[in-house]
Amino acid sequence: MARFILIHKVLVETQDQAVGGLRQLAASLPPGLQWLNSWWVADTSRMICEWEAPDLDSVRSALAPFEAFAPIEEAHEVERIDPHWYD
Repeated sequence: MARFILIHKVLVETQDQAVGGLRQLAASLPPGLQWLNSWWVADTSRMICEWEAPDLDSVRSALAPFEAFAPIEEAHEVERIDPHWYD
């Protein structure tokens, strides 16, 4: 499966305020879509999220109901590089 990094502008003030919406998102994910990691960038109110999915359209469809809460600013298909490969 492919991996994707999405950058969202989160329309709340703090990470704690985002938790309710994120719980709803996690509970609503369809089979075949996996939310792997997220990072909160407090000074810009952005989240950087890593997904595994068949394609980007699957991720966008699953996130559509949350677009008012956390619109997607950027989306990129990525390949993981493990720093331990270079030890």
